[in-house]
Amino acid sequence: MGKEEKKGMKRPKRSQKKKEEERERDAQLVKRVVDGDKEAFSALVELYQQKVLGLALGYLGTHEDLESVVQDVFLKAYRQLKTLSDPRQFGSWLLTIARNYCIDIKRKKKEDLQSLDYVQEKGIQVESRTPSPLHKLIQDEGKKMFWNAFSKLSEQYRELLILKSFLNLSYKEISDITGLSKQKIGELLFKARKELQKLIQKEQQSIDFE
Repeated sequence: MGKEEKKGMKRPKRSQKKKEEERERDAQLVKRVVDGDKEAFSALVELYQQKVLGLALGYLGTHEDLESVVQDVFLKAYRQLKTLSDPRQFGSWLLTIARNYCIDIKRKKKEDLQSLDYVQEKGIQVESRTPSPLHKLIQDEGKKMFWNAFSKLSEQYRELLILKSFLNLSYKEISDITGLSKQKIGELLFKARKELQKLIQKEQQSIDFE
């Protein structure tokens, strides 16, 4: 076996080890919150608020109260935290709450949502010591063509691309959140990326003709 193959085999192990460490960290923080430590919940918010924002963006496109959506999700999580049977699964559990809440918002508000350009124009801010790649993309005016194309994808394609490409979740984590099989997720992601590429090309052509 060559050196490159050996190196390739080690990466998943390191990645898995990191995920296990994160799960243990979350479990300890959850235990502290249940025991009355509010600062521990603030730590969980800091760790996961960008992921919740990303998921909300994937589902809602943009929303006038996107920051409030994020806050509401964490409030729901705080109130339901004692019902979490496995604290090590806090991340997936939280994103499932976020997903269900976004679906509920769409069900209640049938009027058309604004385009993703609104995020760039308003410059939505979510406090974080380290801005995520998603947050940087939203605030980068040079990415307008990308977001115009992204906003035209189906809701399911947007969600899966947000979860995988922006939030860097594993197929297992995406499966836990969406209920889709890992095989189905792979198939849909392949189609979503192809569709996004086509839409970006159309956006480029549109600009060239202006």
